[in-house]
Amino acid sequence: MSPKPNITYFKTVLSKVYTYPSVFNKELDKAKAYLNAYDFSKLKDWLSKDKKSTLASD
Repeated sequence: MSPKPNITYFKTVLSKVYTYPSVFNKELDKAKAYLNAYDFSKLKDWLSKDKKSTLASD
């Protein structure tokens, strides 16, 4: 069984697909499903600092 993806994995994936909105949103949804609330919050902070996306607050 493969290990559960972590925040580093999602940072890598999202940085590679941010120019493809549908794929980006799919991966962001996947991150929300896999990461705990703290890590997902950190991921959203990272995205907003890198201006990769405009995220609505949950």
